[in-house]
Amino acid sequence: VPTEITVSLNFAATEAPLGLVRVMQGQSQALLAPPGFEAVDLLFDPSDNAIRVETHYSTGGVAYEHSLLAPAVEDVALGPEALGLVKVTVEASALAQAGAKKARVVLRYHPTGQGVADETTLYFRQADWQATWFLFSRSPALSGTLEYEWQVTTVSGDLIKHERKSASSPQISLSLPGE
Repeated sequence: VPTEITVSLNFAATEAPLGLVRVMQGQSQALLAPPGFEAVDLLFDPSDNAIRVETHYSTGGVAYEHSLLAPAVEDVALGPEALGLVKVTVEASALAQAGAKKARVVLRYHPTGQGVADETTLYFRQADWQATWFLFSRSPALSGTLEYEWQVTTVSGDLIKHERKSASSPQISLSLPGE
């Protein structure tokens, strides 16, 4: 017997480059749409527990499709990975603790799969020493590498530049040499 389940996002999508998210199960479908991507109700048939998710991005390009198995009669919360996104987090509070006044990091994404190569610059200053960036991996994982380089301005005004590094994880922590 089909029942109604609630489908939502488990993250704040305001910074993510999402156009709309279509969720489908059997003949039923619903749209999570901007600006708030509020939760939607979906008629769910437990005889087929596969939910299809089709993500359209605000920057255009090919939609990403993903299927997941949903437990019968339970609400579903979709994370970035179900939408073909990766949330990159850069933690730079160690820089502030070491006496940095401000910092800048340039990140570049080099996909190995169907992702979209991208680049961004993040700025850190005052009380804001953590930042996030969503990128299109079109995969549940990073499926590529991140390249990053950063520079720090100390309280005394000295500029410290750091060599380019690579990461295979979307979690990046910055620190000064010797930290």
